Amino acid sequence: MTLKRNTYLPIIIMVVVMVIISVLAYQRLSGKSNAPIEGQKTLSATAIRNLDIKTTAADIEVVVGGQDQIVATLGGNDRQDQSEFNVTQDGQTGHIELNAPNSMFNIQLWDEGVTLKVTVPAKDWDQVTVATSSGDITLSDLQAQTLSVESSSGDQHLNGLNIQGQATINSSSGDLTGRNNTMGNAKWQTTSGDVDSEQLKGQQSDLQTSSGDISYVQSELSPNVQLTTSSGDVDVTLTGNTDSLQVQSDSDSGSADVDLDNMEFQNRSEHNVLGTIGQGQAKYHLKVNTSSGDVDISKD
Repeated sequence: MTLKRNTYLPIIIMVVVMVIISVLAYQRLSGKSNAPIEGQKTLSATAIRNLDIKTTAADIEVVVGGQDQIVATLGGNDRQDQSEFNVTQDGQTGHIELNAPNSMFNIQLWDEGVTLKVTVPAKDWDQVTVATSSGDITLSDLQAQTLSVESSSGDQHLNGLNIQGQATINSSSGDLTGRNNTMGNAKWQTTSGDVDSEQLKGQQSDLQTSSGDISYVQSELSPNVQLTTSSGDVDVTLTGNTDSLQVQSDSDSGSADVDLDNMEFQNRSEHNVLGTIGQGQAKYHLKVNTSSGDVDISKD
């Protein structure tokens, strides 16, 4: 009897899988599953100081425009008969939410290419929060006191941001890319994605990844910069004044190559480097930690 059950078990599993696939295929092909969508909702920004933008799977793009209102525009392919697209105000916070429809098995059914674009007035926001599960996030030219950005598997692109206080950027497996940003206290972290930053100003910059690479290009040095990766490489290019700088690079098994003019080395080995440019206590500190990745620090 036990032998018969074991014999039929793979067949039963196969039938169940085929039923699930058939149901999902039917749901995608029925109704408006592939219908192009366009939707736009607005919200007065007069009394709003905080922005909270969330989607389950769609891409998010936040830009600054010349209007006085917050304009949320939805475009792409979606099951528009089942999606939830809400723009609301709660006190001084504007909420923009886009929830994907689910199948009977609670599986999200987004078609590819769904994008939520949010255009906001040019003002100094108190707090901006942006989150999505599997979508990409693009933020451009925002000014705020604090910023929180989070995604699971999507990439993040940060361009021209001016954040006076804390800026927390998190992703599980997506890449983090930034260009010409100012962040008082920046903490960027991804698990398996790469980190690529050019011209990040601020008091403290902490860029971390587990298995990805880090590329850091900077002209105006920050007082404290920490670059950390486990198995990825770190490539640092300094394009401005490097006076009064201390560099510390530590790797368990990776090589450390530091090529900066006028640097005096207190320690210089294959895996570890400690060096200083200038006399007295250094004004700027660059610290790099890796496990098995290589480190390259140079002046352009």
